[in-house]
Amino acid sequence: MNTGVRTKWFNPRSEFFGAAEMPFELESDQCLNCGLFRKESEFDFGGSAELTDILINPRSQPGSYGKASSFRNPTTTTDRCTGGVARACPTLPGLEEVSQVSGIGFEYIGGWSDNNNKQHHGIMKTGSGKWGVVEQNRLRNRVHKMLPRASDGLATFIANMTSVSLPIEAILTMGSVYCRCISNTTILSNHSYGDAIDIGGLRFVGGREVLVANSGDGADRKLLHRANACLRLSFATVLDYHDPTRHWDHFHCDTNILNGGERRWDVAWPFVRESLGLSPKGGWDKPTANALRQFAGVDAVKDKPTLNRTLSKLFMREANAQRNVSAPAPAITAPAPAIKPAGAPAPQPAPGSMTRKGCKQDLCSPAYTRWVQQSLNQLLGLRLTENGYTDLNTINAIRTFQAKRGLAVDGSVGPITRQALLAAGASQAPQPKDLPCGPTSGPELARLLNKYRADIPLHFLLGWIEVESGRRIDSSTYICERGYFQIHPAQSKDRGWDHEPLSYDPDYSIMRGVQLVREMVQATEKLAAKYGVPRGSDAFWGLVKMFHWIPSAPAKILDHMISRGRSPSSWAAIMNYLVNEKTRIPALGNWNPIDGAKNAQKTLDKAEEWRTLINQ
Repeated sequence: MNTGVRTKWFNPRSEFFGAAEMPFELESDQCLNCGLFRKESEFDFGGSAELTDILINPRSQPGSYGKASSFRNPTTTTDRCTGGVARACPTLPGLEEVSQVSGIGFEYIGGWSDNNNKQHHGIMKTGSGKWGVVEQNRLRNRVHKMLPRASDGLATFIANMTSVSLPIEAILTMGSVYCRCISNTTILSNHSYGDAIDIGGLRFVGGREVLVANSGDGADRKLLHRANACLRLSFATVLDYHDPTRHWDHFHCDTNILNGGERRWDVAWPFVRESLGLSPKGGWDKPTANALRQFAGVDAVKDKPTLNRTLSKLFMREANAQRNVSAPAPAITAPAPAIKPAGAPAPQPAPGSMTRKGCKQDLCSPAYTRWVQQSLNQLLGLRLTENGYTDLNTINAIRTFQAKRGLAVDGSVGPITRQALLAAGASQAPQPKDLPCGPTSGPELARLLNKYRADIPLHFLLGWIEVESGRRIDSSTYICERGYFQIHPAQSKDRGWDHEPLSYDPDYSIMRGVQLVREMVQATEKLAAKYGVPRGSDAFWGLVKMFHWIPSAPAKILDHMISRGRSPSSWAAIMNYLVNEKTRIPALGNWNPIDGAKNAQKTLDKAEEWRTLINQ
């Protein structure tokens, strides 16, 4: 057996690997025009645990994860560069020495060469035929040098793994910052820029370790597939075991720093195809496009932003284990054993995480919200009313805490913010209740709607529910809008309604939703009489939906149109005035009427789809 340093990679099925040789396939800096911009600020994917897609709101807060590093790249490097051509190494302002992220530490399993050029292998084959960590060569409590953006990716990954009930207690690494070329090229690796980390495996709460090198094992592959999906929601680039000659033993993760953090979809196709039930041996082609359309609708790949949203939705589904993915060989189909300490209770998932397949927990329950308010009062010295009601003061306090901690400022206490509250000294959060699971069928919704709708068109109400909640009673927003119709807590409070059952009782959720829509219909009737909008027209129902966006918006929009000599006689006329002419309405302040108009248009479009189905 050759234990010397190898200049080329070799068969990954051989007994050992050269620990000093860590080649990578083409990384982010070699494909400067192949990413997808994530410009939308918010997507509602519905049906998943509360997962975070860091590409929606990337964060980079120097000092968030560790002290400033004194490490400096060399001036130039010829390491692995074709023809020994020297490349200038970048400076690394903001580089940090990171020993843990979100309370999760690093253990290095990449192996190394000593001064005598002796190889100390990090992993090797065991008697069972699987790869295992060489314990005497495991480096615990490893400090990695990374930019905050790479640590952000890890924090998101850790939180997402917790959200899908796969909490980890250690990340098994194989390297981070290192100025060199991508093997056999003259292009610097992303490791040169401090935004990359190699993950060789994970240790789950309870002690079970899963190595990327064991992706050929069926049970391990299922866990690695879910972790892979979480990584793709957390980093712009993920290179994995689908390249069995260069990434068979690790995930390469980076933030695509040279290309604005764009998602690298060109290296995602093998994982995407496998997730869609296609052969992973392929790239972007018609079968892939058609499978994505079947998964997410006819417009799933119509443009880059939509395709990026479709991929995020797919990754969320795969992280939630809503498909079974087995290794190609050997076929080991036994389910993975439970990840929990022997003789100890199973770890409690974070609020909002799934405890049943495809299901969520209630982050808007009064008990959980009261804990958030108590924690913020304690940590920020505030005087929030601890009533379990998500009001504007509570949301603003959450935003203040998130800003102070360098977190994404979204006003929602999901897994990442919850962990930050606990780390700052908050008491243990109460266990949230399980929410009902999965979308409700169209026939069942129609049955319930017919009990309460009277003369409100069935297809319009179905379109409303489709847009607002995806037919899921468990759908909710960060401001705790609930139920099929996404009723705001203030709307429930003003009417004396019990807000919480909107997410649990289908009949109650439909009844209150129809009542709310009826109020908006009555208000629109008054406007229609005043401005000559035909009752029952698309313009009428579009304005009804805009009442849900901002109750005062329809009147202000129609007043503005009339003042400019424009007639709101049709929905097309209203949409043209707001969207095509990009008219701003001063009376709406900073609210952009285009947002409300587009939401209403989506509802009308879905309603028309339901009308077609009903009439078939």
